[in-house]
Amino acid sequence: MFINTQEVQDPILKSMHLLEEHQVDIFLQQLTQIEQPTSLGFINQHAYNLMQQDSQTQLNFNQLTYRLRDGSGMAMCCKLNKCPSGANLNGTDFIPRLINHITTSHQGTIKYYVFGTEEPWLTTGATQLLNGATCTTHHGFAPAQQYVGKLTVQPQAQLNIVILAMGMPKQEQVCQLLTTQLTGPWLIICGGAVVDFYANRFTRAPKILRQIGCEWLYRLIKEPKRLFARYIIGIPLFFSRIFINRLTKVG
Repeated sequence: MFINTQEVQDPILKSMHLLEEHQVDIFLQQLTQIEQPTSLGFINQHAYNLMQQDSQTQLNFNQLTYRLRDGSGMAMCCKLNKCPSGANLNGTDFIPRLINHITTSHQGTIKYYVFGTEEPWLTTGATQLLNGATCTTHHGFAPAQQYVGKLTVQPQAQLNIVILAMGMPKQEQVCQLLTTQLTGPWLIICGGAVVDFYANRFTRAPKILRQIGCEWLYRLIKEPKRLFARYIIGIPLFFSRIFINRLTKVG
């Protein structure tokens, strides 16, 4: 189902799961039918840099069941590696789409957990994201092991969904820990700032900016201090690493 990346030289891109838009609904349905712990994350320019900087972070990302393309930076990475980029499946759009698909198509009982951010945004954002469904919540600043104790195995739940809205790389660390300690149909999603967006803590870029791949610029303008290193320093670093990876493999 996924775009073939076996001939791609960049090791991070090679490990990703790229989908064309017409394949997304099939993938969504596949996620509603899982029978064992399944993890889902997103690789964007920031994730790429984090993976290059730290081997444990790269391992945590690589152990996700699925790694989807998020953003124009990774689309450019695909282009430079002569690989189709497929659909842009950023978490802020894809996760609500997944939740809506599960809500309308899954016939069994669903148990939700949302871990991340803090109050008052946590409860508000989780309620909006889950369309009012009941969920267990906890802030995103606890030690990783503490989140394991927040999960309750309920035999009647035919699907358990955990949304980790802690930001990278902590959410991938927690995701890996949860995945190794669970059995049965658990879908664990690394969601970044999705809960904060749904709580209106942060505003999304106008649709036109999202369509042309400039949401990062809008976010930088809105939060220059917090995002300066991620974008002003991170973007040149990202492209230098893409070229280095490419030249190294070619050489």
